[in-house]
Amino acid sequence: MTDSAVLFLLPKEIWLEILHYIPVRALIEVDRFFLDVWMDRRWKEVVIAARLPTKVERLYERLRDPYVGERVKRLKVELSQCSEEESGRQTPKPVRQSSSDALNFKNFTSKFTDGLSLKKKKGKETPPPSPNAHDPFLEGLSSIIQSINFLPNVVDLSLEVWNRPDRLTWDIGRLFTAIWGLASIGPYLTHLSIDSDLEGYRILIDQCNPVFKELKELDITLINNFNAPSDRTRDNETLLNTLTPFIRSLAPQLEVLTVRCIASSSSYSSFVTLLAEETFPNLISCSLEFQHPNLPDPQAVKSFLSQLSSTLRKLGLRIRFMNDPPGEHVDLKFAERPLGWWLASCLSTEVQGGALSFNRLEELDISPSHTDEGLAVLSSYIHSTSSTLQYLTLRDCYFTAHELQTVTDAAQYCKQLKYLKMCVSKLRTDSLDPLFSSLPDLEGLWLNVEDASSSDLEASYRCYTSKLKDLSLCDKDGLALESRVLKEVGNAVPSVQSFFNLGHKEIEEMKGKAPPSPPRVRRYGR
Repeated sequence: MTDSAVLFLLPKEIWLEILHYIPVRALIEVDRFFLDVWMDRRWKEVVIAARLPTKVERLYERLRDPYVGERVKRLKVELSQCSEEESGRQTPKPVRQSSSDALNFKNFTSKFTDGLSLKKKKGKETPPPSPNAHDPFLEGLSSIIQSINFLPNVVDLSLEVWNRPDRLTWDIGRLFTAIWGLASIGPYLTHLSIDSDLEGYRILIDQCNPVFKELKELDITLINNFNAPSDRTRDNETLLNTLTPFIRSLAPQLEVLTVRCIASSSSYSSFVTLLAEETFPNLISCSLEFQHPNLPDPQAVKSFLSQLSSTLRKLGLRIRFMNDPPGEHVDLKFAERPLGWWLASCLSTEVQGGALSFNRLEELDISPSHTDEGLAVLSSYIHSTSSTLQYLTLRDCYFTAHELQTVTDAAQYCKQLKYLKMCVSKLRTDSLDPLFSSLPDLEGLWLNVEDASSSDLEASYRCYTSKLKDLSLCDKDGLALESRVLKEVGNAVPSVQSFFNLGHKEIEEMKGKAPPSPPRVRRYGR
């Protein structure tokens, strides 16, 4: 057997990873095998946006070809009326800005305003449009429904319906029914992600009654619809009487659960309390996100986490703090004081009947605060998981040299820690040296720098004790720093072999650009 024949015996999944590092188009003409692999990569994930009916129609023509449609494994459907850029809508930024998509569960910057409550307009509900009325958006929805019929192998489905036009509320039930009615999709989904207002969840669950026999990963986002009035009373009833029982019904089979509560609601404490009363025997990853001031009772959160402590391998806990009105100067130490207390209450180790302990936790993804309470509970939690922790992500807070020292003092006891993502105020020798010295076994480091205008790293500084292999540096907006700074820090740590998980250090000027997307690593959920 020739060497080339041996290569073709490799599974396609391995070739899909290999082709992240080589120009696949150059190989397409070499052999039909590479064309087949490239098609699998090109059509593995499809995004359909109803606001672009012309593009949906063209995509529909491609997907109806079995050679294409059968390759789609992940499908994302967007029923947004328009993107933020198209609407020209300005949204307030959080005081503790998320630094990049790499530090985000998802990019929700454009959704913050939609978490604000909107008063219900008086008068009768708007009736559905006439069947004969010309509505490009509804035509796009019809094309989406038709396209889904040609996708028999979808196992990962994302639905973004939070920003739909108000008139479309009458029609999203058709979309849900079409999806769950397909024997090849609904019953066999393993991952489901939904971004919707509570009215959308009511239609999804009460009217369509979906059945998920194989679902392992559930990603729920609650957010108000910017284009439609909300009924606070009805939304609270939907949250407690419809969505909560739905999640609890899936508890025996779920392995990954992500819940983001962006919409305004007074019932989050009851929501979390009801989840805590259910047993999730197989849950290995749990991520919770709330927005101040709509925070649940910390005791409810602690009770929920306590019953997961024996199985959980990944824990995510994020609190978003909004600057309202936008642009107003806020004293972080003062503004974040209640958040520091809330976080400390959620994660304190004392619980009824014993101590809260995650003896299997391998990944911690947390949004700490600048307060003394927040830093203290962060240090305590890192230290308590030191025997198992491998991945640590610290969001939103830009640490000073002193605060960074506090974190590294705790993390130095984590002998299995291999990857760290965090934000720093500036690249300085007195910040990086303790990090490299305290964490010599760290293999991957991603830093978002608040003040990226210059580097205060001493030219003669070298750290020969570090085993760091990959380095990523971005500004606070998630854009790559200029190559000069990246190489300067890389040269200071001779062990670095790669930037941005590319597998090499040969990169062109990237300042102001989004960093390259690294190969997707799926540890616990998406």
